[in-house]
Amino acid sequence: MSAFNFTTAKGFVLSSVLALFFAATAWGQGRSYGLALGTSHYVGDLGAKNGTAPWKATDMRASRMALTGFVEWPIEGKWQLHTAVSYIRVTGDDRFAESPSRVARNLHFRSSVVELQARGQFKFWDRPRHWNRSAGSRGYVFLGVGAFTYNPKSRIRMEANDVVNPIWYTLRELKTEGQEEPYGWLALSMPMGVGFDWNLRGGWQVGMEVGWRYTTTDYLDDVSHTYGNPDQMSEIAALLSSQANAYTLALAGPEGGFIEDHTYSATNPTPRGNPDSRDGFGTVQFTLSRPDATLRTRPGSWVGRFRRRGWLR
Repeated sequence: MSAFNFTTAKGFVLSSVLALFFAATAWGQGRSYGLALGTSHYVGDLGAKNGTAPWKATDMRASRMALTGFVEWPIEGKWQLHTAVSYIRVTGDDRFAESPSRVARNLHFRSSVVELQARGQFKFWDRPRHWNRSAGSRGYVFLGVGAFTYNPKSRIRMEANDVVNPIWYTLRELKTEGQEEPYGWLALSMPMGVGFDWNLRGGWQVGMEVGWRYTTTDYLDDVSHTYGNPDQMSEIAALLSSQANAYTLALAGPEGGFIEDHTYSATNPTPRGNPDSRDGFGTVQFTLSRPDATLRTRPGSWVGRFRRRGWLR
């Protein structure tokens, strides 16, 4: 796909997600509002275990915070439409890797992700609340589309694998792989996963959700192709691009290779990442939500006050 068409596709998906999100918030009937808090889990070119599936490759030492606000409402039967905005921190570090080559490479990053998504949910389990029985519960699977911003940053680590410069440098504009143009700040995602929740007294619901995002970018971690020519970069970019040193080679052992295996080569381009595999990330979150109908009838409800003032329909 050409750059123009890809940009157009991203704009179309983003516009669609925005339209669904605001339609759900403003005009949906029978909607529920909620918050989710949990952890993020990145899988890409940095760090990770030697597993092929995301849940096997994820290293818990790289887990960070994920916060989400969402609105959802029923469509038909067991289907629901769910829209959400999330703030997610992702990070990866070759120090956590099981691969000796990655340990020797000694790259790391962190990034703040702001994601907007719209997805369909199908309830495969829906047990209603009974006054003299269980509190009621449901289980669901979901699939959707999303768009997110990202901004990878890194620091300089030297001989002892220590941070000698505490500054976190924004990597996109530095073009650490010698790109002619910096990669974009926006990418698309395909969220999918499973969740469960349970009814509480007073109309509240608590739950747990596990989700994964396939993405359209391989630069979530700033690592994708080959090492760039340091002579064509700024001094800071060159230092951040290649950080293998004697300490990390000793730490990695014989399978970690040599310094030359993790630096630029004019005759034979040296791989820095894997361009054939896109980066991804997931979340494990606990949810707290409340149906709109319950809020509307509750005395002193902020939603009720807004409705009386005409701010919410």
